[in-house]
Amino acid sequence: MSDNFVKRCRTGRASPADIDAYVEKWHHSDSELELHEYLGLTWDEYRAWAADKTALESFLRADAENVRAPRSALPNVRVLRTP
Repeated sequence: MSDNFVKRCRTGRASPADIDAYVEKWHHSDSELELHEYLGLTWDEYRAWAADKTALESFLRADAENVRAPRSALPNVRVLRTP
């Protein structure tokens, strides 16, 4: 998916409030991408967002400034993946 959630947010065609709709689209798609890839998030950003939904706006702001948060700045969170 070349036009992912993060890219759409960056261009003003989506907002952080739209993420649940994108997750729902992914669930009903035949995409072979992992959810974080589909959304346009790094794995660490996805893990942090899964633990704290308010983290998304920070990632989008940093992305708009062309800066990715260093790994050490992200919370140490475990996300269990189900088969």
